[in-house]
Amino acid sequence: MARRSQKFEFVRDLETDCWNLTSHAITKQGYPKVCINQRHRYAAHHFYELVYGPLPFGTVIRHTCDNPQCINPAHLQAGTHADNVADRVERGRSAIGTNHGRAELTERQVKNIRGLLDTGLTRTEIARKYGVTRRVIYQIAEGLTWKHV
Repeated sequence: MARRSQKFEFVRDLETDCWNLTSHAITKQGYPKVCINQRHRYAAHHFYELVYGPLPFGTVIRHTCDNPQCINPAHLQAGTHADNVADRVERGRSAIGTNHGRAELTERQVKNIRGLLDTGLTRTEIARKYGVTRRVIYQIAEGLTWKHV
């Protein structure tokens, strides 16, 4: 059976030098996928391996540009999952505070709540005032959540 060669089209961002792949489907998370030899994989993995060789077992691709659509090999690094998480934290892209999809409060409200904890108001009264559960106030008071504020 004759094989069709795959055509990769991308748009180069002149400001960031990202190569944004436009010719292939993108996952919900924004990563383009390709099918090579009847194997579906992330495009970044394919382009990394074209330039640097096989990806070592147990490693992931890290985008130094934080652009999931980028396939520029100069922006791709192999690393561990822990490295990838550290990158996310260092670059402020973690789901904490108002970046968390289920956040009920803002940073300002948390600061105000912390100020109210020593005023004699009960945690239940504070929770009612902010429309949250007593458990949310408990977690803030005990430093279990909103540690970054």
